[in-house]
Amino acid sequence: MDRYQRATDMTFHAGSITADMREYHAFREIDPSTVAAIIETGFLNLDREILTKHPDRVAEGIVQGILCFSNNENIEPTPIPGLTQ
Repeated sequence: MDRYQRATDMTFHAGSITADMREYHAFREIDPSTVAAIIETGFLNLDREILTKHPDRVAEGIVQGILCFSNNENIEPTPIPGLTQ
């Protein structure tokens, strides 16, 4: 997640990750050892500018996130406003 945020400068919206996303029905239809993800690039009402005018930055963030996962790299914790860590 930190790679996408670095590439796009977008704000993380912790409250937008729902149980429906974490337990997406299609995840139960594939082998448990198969890697799967939902990639949500942003919100059209909040992030329209970058999503429509800078898709290269969005794509680079996705690539960097996938490479981070594939290379088993460490990530920086994402600060969530209002929570102390």
